[in-house]
Amino acid sequence: KIPGVSFASIAETAHASGHGELAKMLLDYEPRASEQVPLLLTMGETDHALTKAIESGDTDLVYYVLLEVMGRASDPELFLLVANKPVAADLLVKYFSEQDPRRLAAFYELNDEQ
Repeated sequence: KIPGVSFASIAETAHASGHGELAKMLLDYEPRASEQVPLLLTMGETDHALTKAIESGDTDLVYYVLLEVMGRASDPELFLLVANKPVAADLLVKYFSEQDPRRLAAFYELNDEQ
């Protein structure tokens, strides 16, 4: 950690320049998950973004990832993403139970099939 240096900002520049692997490496040095997660999503690193959000302990950040994924992925893709992440699955169930009971039923149905 270097005071005053935003590794997320440097990683964003690296990604924009076509250096995705370098950007991912730089993000590992960024201490703030709130700076890592949006860029990981932009880079298409959805699973990594969700893992970082969960590890941060920031429920809002986990919801942010889930809502972003809901906007661009199919339900089966979303359900697969949270399949081995109990924290994310629990938050998704809570969200669906309050906002979209139909999708909650689909989530349970798909999990019963597996």
